[in-house]
Amino acid sequence: MEQGSFFAFHGSPIENWFGILQDGLVVQSHKPGMMVNGAAHGSGIYMCMNADVCFPYSRTLLEGQHGSYVGLVVCEVLGKPEDYSAW
Repeated sequence: MEQGSFFAFHGSPIENWFGILQDGLVVQSHKPGMMVNGAAHGSGIYMCMNADVCFPYSRTLLEGQHGSYVGLVVCEVLGKPEDYSAW
């Protein structure tokens, strides 16, 4: 049985990316001090196939010489989009 895959975006503030790159995307829902944007749609790692949806979650407090930084990554997800929850 072929599993397949698809690509989806994940947005997170720049200040979270050191931990994400070190430990991977880890469910932090309902952990005090770890959850940044809440768990409005339940615990999990939130991704979307539309990058525009992820941009608001990738906001940052850091300002650079060339403007603000955005933390947005594209991930390959195993399975099919319909195998996952949608909001």
